[in-house]
Amino acid sequence: MRRGFTLIELLVVVLIIGILAAVALPQYQKSVRRSRAAEAMIVLKKIGDNIDLCLLANGDINDCVTGEIMFDGLNHLDGSGVVRSSKYYQYAWFFFPFASDKSTVNNNVADYILTYISPMYHKFVSSVPEGRWCYGQTEEGKEFCKSIHDGNKTENNGSWYSF
Repeated sequence: MRRGFTLIELLVVVLIIGILAAVALPQYQKSVRRSRAAEAMIVLKKIGDNIDLCLLANGDINDCVTGEIMFDGLNHLDGSGVVRSSKYYQYAWFFFPFASDKSTVNNNVADYILTYISPMYHKFVSSVPEGRWCYGQTEEGKEFCKSIHDGNKTENNGSWYSF
């Protein structure tokens, strides 16, 4: 009697492994994307805290949106001025601090951007709602924002998602 596996048995095993990998890979990629977004939100929260501290001390928003103040304590970021970057995100200021995902840039447009509007900063710019926000710039980015959305609120006809 021969010992071993037949070709059919091996093909069935390979097929099962392939199906499991096809199901697991997208879930893994979503988890990685969410963890990177969580890391970006830590940086954005620190930027928001720095702006809040400056506003409490100076009271003038124009004095508080310089690179030195916004990125104080974030020495691990590369760059200068009001644009800095990490491995996966570019952080900048354009009426509010935001992070754009560098790994999904297509035609100079990231799939989504993340922002944090602090309560203190919200008082100066009332048109921007306070909180953590995700803005999908592409269909894939909108799907990502929907996936991390906390269900509390959306803005601008569902373009901005709170999370």
